[in-house]
Amino acid sequence: MEQSAEHLTIQTERLILRPLRSSDLEDVWAIRTRPDCMQWTSSRPETNIAQSQEYLSAKIKSKPTEAFNLAVDLREPQTIPGTNVKRTQMIGMMGAHHVPEIGWVINPDFWGKGYGSEALSALLCLFWKRVPSPAETHTDGASAGEDEDGEKMKAYDYAEAKTDSANIASRRLAEKVGFVLWEEREKFYDSPNLGLRDTAFYRIPRPGTTLAPRPERKDPVGDPSR
Repeated sequence: MEQSAEHLTIQTERLILRPLRSSDLEDVWAIRTRPDCMQWTSSRPETNIAQSQEYLSAKIKSKPTEAFNLAVDLREPQTIPGTNVKRTQMIGMMGAHHVPEIGWVINPDFWGKGYGSEALSALLCLFWKRVPSPAETHTDGASAGEDEDGEKMKAYDYAEAKTDSANIASRRLAEKVGFVLWEEREKFYDSPNLGLRDTAFYRIPRPGTTLAPRPERKDPVGDPSR
């Protein structure tokens, strides 16, 4: 089931966040072939466009009560090199790949311009609108991620992000938009790119709420993909 663009599109000063679509394959491929982009993820750099096609198809078909996956576009059309033709430029992907966990990836060609924090701030606004609060007694189906069978998204008053403890850029981005370090776990994840890695967990509370006290730590096997 492809997710409705009507409820999952948001504009910022320079960007548009909207649902991924099959025509994004070229831009997804450009991101997922980059070792500097993929080293922190749960996948190796892709060597065949069919791999990117499989990845994109899975993201497009995500169950709307469990996930929403968005493209990050520049609002200003970009000129294709060597031509006079302009097109919309997708510079990254961002979303809640398994609510309440969110993640992001930006094409390295567009790093250092503030696009990550601009997009992530917008994503959080959408997250609070779409993901119901446990305090709510009634939620609108569209805003709460209700699917065609009437199933609704689980309620949360926080969003969570996790990343490799050594991924300083992602840690700074999370902190810049208001995430706080929740905990760090040593040797939590066996990365296909870097081996056994420590993981940093970040959380941000819904506006008007506070984070609950940290529970006693356990060490299940996990995956800090962004």
